Amino acid sequence: MKGNFSTKRVVMVKRVAQEWLHKHASEEYRVRVYPSLDARTNLPSWLRSFREGRSKFGSVEPFDFGVEELPDRFCIRSRDYEGIKSLNAQLESYGYETTGIW
Repeated sequence: MKGNFSTKRVVMVKRVAQEWLHKHASEEYRVRVYPSLDARTNLPSWLRSFREGRSKFGSVEPFDFGVEELPDRFCIRSRDYEGIKSLNAQLESYGYETTGIW
């Protein structure tokens, strides 16, 4: 019986997996931010405080997002398109260089 799966059973497993993915997967939006080298604020930390409601960030309402720090940039990820769109606009108005939403 080793390795003796029927084609019908394999197709059924693939269909169940596909349905589960379609049901649980959602789009994720990203913005990369390139802070200037002379920036004195720790923007990723400030953004985390904003996300948790401990600080304000312009007129942007807090929403659920993640911040990934990299050596020369950081990436903001979220499923909330309107929230990340307003955050990106606010970052650009403060003079930060971003890649836009992708």
